[in-house]
Amino acid sequence: LVARGRPHLRSANFFEMSEAVSVFQAAAVIDPTSAAAYAGLAHAKVDQATNRHVLVEAFGEAKAAALRAVALDHESADAQAALGLVMLVAEWDWIAAERSFQRALAINPNHAEAYLHYGTLMEALGTLEGGFQLKLQGLECDSTSALAHVQIAGSFWFQRRYDDVIVWANKALDRNPHHLIARQLLGAAHWKMGDLERAGKLLSDCKQPDLGNEGLFLAVRFAQSGDLDSAFEQLQRLIDTRDPAMIHLAVAPQWDSLRADPRFNQCLVRMKLRPA
Repeated sequence: LVARGRPHLRSANFFEMSEAVSVFQAAAVIDPTSAAAYAGLAHAKVDQATNRHVLVEAFGEAKAAALRAVALDHESADAQAALGLVMLVAEWDWIAAERSFQRALAINPNHAEAYLHYGTLMEALGTLEGGFQLKLQGLECDSTSALAHVQIAGSFWFQRRYDDVIVWANKALDRNPHHLIARQLLGAAHWKMGDLERAGKLLSDCKQPDLGNEGLFLAVRFAQSGDLDSAFEQLQRLIDTRDPAMIHLAVAPQWDSLRADPRFNQCLVRMKLRPA
C-alpha cells in the first residue's frame, strides 16, 4: 500500500490526493507501527490542503501524522522529510523545516522529495539560486517525477524566467496532461508575457475544482488593478489563515505591484520573512 501511494505523491497532482490519503490510511490501519505509512499520509494531507475548504483539518491531520512517523522511527528519511514539509507549509516554522530536511538528507542523501521541498524553503526565504540547485539535485534523484518538473517550473516563475516556466510546465504536462499546478504555471507565464488569450484558454481548458481560493484570486486581482487597500486587506486575511500560497510572498511575481508599499514589508515581518 505504501508503494502504491508514493507515485501519487510524486505526481504532485491535486486530483490524486484523495486516493493517496486513502491508501496511506489503509496502510496505517494494517500496520500502526509503520513510519512510512504515517509519513506518506502527512505528505498527502499537506497536498490535500491545496483545497482551502479542508485546510485547517488537513494541516492538523498532517502534523499529527508527521509527528507519529518521527516518533515511530526517528531515523526514517521519509518521516523527517514529511515533518519538514509540515513545518514549512502548515506551520511556517522555517528553522524547524530546515532542520528536518537536513536530517532527512543526512539519513538518505538521495531523497528526492527532501531536496525538492528544501529548495522550496530556500526560495521562500529569498535564496532563489540555492533553492533552484537543491531542486536540480532532487530531479537527479528522480528524473521521472512530475513533482520535480513542476517544482523547477516554479523556480523559474520566482526568477521571472517565463520562457523557462513554459518549457518545464510542459514537461510536467507531458507526464500528466491534466496536472493542475502545471496548467496554472503555464497559464500564468503566458499571462506575464502578455498573451492573455492563450493564458485564459489554458486555465479554462483545465478542470478547475472549487478549492476555496477566492481570497487568493481577489488579492492578486486587486494588486494588479492598483486597489492596494483591498489587496492588503485580503493579504492579511490569507496570512491569518496560513494560506499555503503565502509562503512565497517574498519572491513571487504576482505580488510585485505591492512591494513598494510599506505594508508589504509589514506582511513579511508577520511571516518572519525578509524582503527579497
